[in-house]
Amino acid sequence: MHQTVREFFLQPNGPAAHSKFSMNENDAHKSIITICLKYLRFCVAKKDATMTGDELRQIESWTLENYKIYIQYLYERPLINYTLDHLQDHLIKYPEAANISLICKLVENLTVGSPSCYLFENWIASNLNKIVCNHEQRGFAENFRNNTLWVASSIGNHRVAELLLMAGAHVNTNVRDVPPLNVSAKNGHEATVRLLLDRGANISNVDKSKDNVLLLAASNGHEATVRLLLDRGANIAKVDENKRNALHLAAKNGHEATVRLLLDHGANITNVDEIERNALHLAAESGHEAIVRLLLDRGANIASVDKFKGNALHPAAKNGDEATVRLLLDRGADITNVDEFLRNALHCAAENGHEAMVQLLLDRGINVGDTDIYLNTALHHATEGGHKESVNILINNHANIEAKTASKCTPLQLAARHGHEATVCLLLDRGAKIGVRNVNGSTASDLATEHGHDATVRLLKSREKCRVM
Repeated sequence: MHQTVREFFLQPNGPAAHSKFSMNENDAHKSIITICLKYLRFCVAKKDATMTGDELRQIESWTLENYKIYIQYLYERPLINYTLDHLQDHLIKYPEAANISLICKLVENLTVGSPSCYLFENWIASNLNKIVCNHEQRGFAENFRNNTLWVASSIGNHRVAELLLMAGAHVNTNVRDVPPLNVSAKNGHEATVRLLLDRGANISNVDKSKDNVLLLAASNGHEATVRLLLDRGANIAKVDENKRNALHLAAKNGHEATVRLLLDHGANITNVDEIERNALHLAAESGHEAIVRLLLDRGANIASVDKFKGNALHPAAKNGDEATVRLLLDRGADITNVDEFLRNALHCAAENGHEAMVQLLLDRGINVGDTDIYLNTALHHATEGGHKESVNILINNHANIEAKTASKCTPLQLAARHGHEATVCLLLDRGAKIGVRNVNGSTASDLATEHGHDATVRLLKSREKCRVM
């Protein structure tokens, strides 16, 4: 009620003082107390009457859907929040109402073991001095309130979450090894996160995966929630069990606005995870060109390498992300960089059959004949994977069709061993030699036979006969 309206009705000598609308403060408190108690009694009786005996008896085994239905029921009755929060104030100001029969009737309407009983028992004991559950039942009731709070937080129903906190749910309780604040932040429910923080939720709590609230919000790109958490003092340098911080996770999952926000709040762009990958590596690996550009604009080191000595080009080339590779090369990425196995970006692209990427890298000057630690060229990687189009591009760019690996295998032998018939046919058409033997003395036909690729064996033998003739 607006203050002016309140004064209109309560002024001792005011316009309403001697009319049928006359009201004094005690009567007002009594009326509000009566309305609140009747409303609670109505809510209790109506909901419990709709539940079967089995549902009442099995409440400890409720599913997520049962909780959601109950939360929706509570959400549709907003006066419960007012009652739980303010009824005690009205009772203090009009203590004569503390013994009115409505309190007894409310308690009588509570079926022990019902959701309403579990929801209200702690509040009734604290505010109305009535005990409705025994010790064991109070334990079940506490679990019920905590579980309901967790579900309300997970779906972002902050009004019901507030109700549950007033009813005695614990703000830092762990359900499924995850606190309500964490599940709310993970799902981006900003208003619920704010409520839980206001009610004392621990911003440093971690879940069973060791992820804290900020990591969960950033990983899922909930920018507004991330901003709120940072404003409330969340540790921007906190890392998960893989040593990834909020910036790593936001970059990896493609959340550009969140990446920008974290950088604006001082996130360290040079931090690396357990395999020494920074945010640039992770964004490039996941193909998020816009984030790669943003990180480079903010000073990310394009020459940085991971634990395996590969730069950001390697994962981008492996995934065939032309736009990201083009951007990295335009910004000065070293196209000759090799990892600890001496694999370069061309090897990665060829192995995974990204023919457009293979062509791009060749056009940018990468050496088609570079070998890895096992003397595999890009052509070996492409043929072993049966990537016919990549094989064709490499041969057109002067790849050595008779190059040998450390075990003396030619591209034809690798293709035959894996039964890539179309690739074998292409290599033969381009002049590959059939009778070359590897370190064990096996020819391409021997390898195909050994691995049960009958069609490839027939193809090789028919071509061998043609060449002999």
